[in-house]
Amino acid sequence: MQKVIEGLRRKLYRAQNVLKHAKEKKEKQDLVLLINDLKEKIGSALLADGDYEKSFAMYQSLSWKTHGEHKFHGICATLIEMGYYDTARKLLHKGMKRYPESPRLLNATGVLYRRLGRGYKALQYIEKALLQNPENCETLFNKANTLYSLNLYEDAISIYQKCSEKNPDEPYHFTMLGRCYLGIGSPEEAVKYFESALDLNHVPEAYTGLYWAYEGIGLLNEAREIAEKGLRKFPDEDACLYLNLANAYYNRGWIDEAKEVIQEGLKKFPDDEDMIKLLREIEDDSNDPKKGSNLPMLLAIIMNNIRHCRK
Repeated sequence: MQKVIEGLRRKLYRAQNVLKHAKEKKEKQDLVLLINDLKEKIGSALLADGDYEKSFAMYQSLSWKTHGEHKFHGICATLIEMGYYDTARKLLHKGMKRYPESPRLLNATGVLYRRLGRGYKALQYIEKALLQNPENCETLFNKANTLYSLNLYEDAISIYQKCSEKNPDEPYHFTMLGRCYLGIGSPEEAVKYFESALDLNHVPEAYTGLYWAYEGIGLLNEAREIAEKGLRKFPDEDACLYLNLANAYYNRGWIDEAKEVIQEGLKKFPDDEDMIKLLREIEDDSNDPKKGSNLPMLLAIIMNNIRHCRK
């Protein structure tokens, strides 16, 4: 993604330099449009890459006159990703007044309500967006994510399948399919989707999913190995990777090793409530060897700790 962004930036700088020396009105107008188009593409790429502050700044620099809808959408999308939900809601309200039929803004409003835990309200806006553009992958993906958030896994599966067919190189679709199959109690089916996501280099979420799929099948050695591999490769990415390995050890009765993993994880993520909770459970078991591991509780912790759906 960084190469794409740098390439777009070079085109932007060239266009801006040409504009400085342009003399004819038509040439200037064309260059201004090109510059704003490039800014919109850079803002979108930065957003996809998780560089929200730079994306926000790039969208802010867009022209209200020529790219108003894109500007509303881009600014709101970055605000949502940064967690400024109330500000995003107010700006989306203004945007919808100006562009009441905008599929982009309708979908962004759906994303906002999903993040706020109002899934059925989100679906109302998403369906309106799909009336305008029924085959839009971004909106379809948001609908699937919303259905997933409502635990409507079977309904979400058909849409994720459609998205994966349209974009077979997008690993997140496969990760979400795996999560859905875990949700309906089919870990065997989930395995192949998490493995496909890993083949496309989607981590660490796919490592967490594959770990729990192996656990669900009863392949404890394979589960431990994938947990060790995920944490070894990405020790700074996600607290779930520490929870995975701690549970793998804990489930085998390796209490001290599980405790050590969680303590190491808390050095990286000192405020993670799920790791703190699990450490307490492990310490309780250490003091009461008759308790044994509490796998359902641990599964609930980690499944709840899977990060919210992006986009």
